[in-house]
Amino acid sequence: MKFQFNLSHTRFSKLKSFLTVWLLRLQSRQFIDSSELDTAYLNNYTDKLAGAVKLIEEHLTFPLPDAEIKYLYLFLITDDYLELDDTFKEEFPHEYQMSNDLIQRVYESQTTAGYAHINKQALLVNLTRVNIAISYFYVEPSTFIDQPQIDIFEKDNPLFSRVVHEYIDSLRTDDVTISKKFETNLYLSYIFVLINLIPMKIMVTPIYIYVDFSLGKLYTKYIVEQLNNNFRNTNIQVQETMDENTNIYLSDLPSELIQIPQILWGTPPAPADWGNLVEEITKIKAIKDEKYRNA
Repeated sequence: MKFQFNLSHTRFSKLKSFLTVWLLRLQSRQFIDSSELDTAYLNNYTDKLAGAVKLIEEHLTFPLPDAEIKYLYLFLITDDYLELDDTFKEEFPHEYQMSNDLIQRVYESQTTAGYAHINKQALLVNLTRVNIAISYFYVEPSTFIDQPQIDIFEKDNPLFSRVVHEYIDSLRTDDVTISKKFETNLYLSYIFVLINLIPMKIMVTPIYIYVDFSLGKLYTKYIVEQLNNNFRNTNIQVQETMDENTNIYLSDLPSELIQIPQILWGTPPAPADWGNLVEEITKIKAIKDEKYRNA
């Protein structure tokens, strides 16, 4: 009521479960240790939660301890029920600096070519949210904890994976030990932010495909649309003309003049034809990624 949340069923259930357990604990007066949330930077949470806190205190019939209000605020922030406003740099300076450091590593890694197209503020907000969650609400992962599952993300995102792993390694010190499960959780959280907020089209190592079918421009345009729809999450660049960047020639007729790999499709293409294209894309992508890793 106080925040006018418009929540999906799963998010409503999660919030209800958290509030239920939290209120039961408060009713039993089993308060958290305030030192666990001892930070001088959370200065604005009281104003942001004033209406809700008043409602809760009327229900409990006693004032909420300051640390419990912080606890509620941090949960709402980390699980994206509340937005991080412009004060987050001052409220969470350590987590903000961690986010800034990772973004700088992404820029320096040369994994992206169009920095002007990256929304750095959105990256900062979402990475800081991850870092706040890691600092205050870490939960052992129950999914994506086996290496074969992680391998899928590392294979699909080798450039980001390299940067993220190097960054996590930099966090290790004599006083900081990072377990495998903790590393997995942190890795996936960072990867999800990066792949969702950095457009695939500005990443390096694109695969260039020149499409030319004998049935004419309209049919060729249809195939191009099919490629763009099926490979929208992959760094595929469909070309209208062939040049020195072209990696694959896709057609229904072979050509003796073309020296690059040729993928010949039936009309219409069968599932096996799509499979042949995917296999060639994967092969070329692996070669390009290996060149980048060894650069």
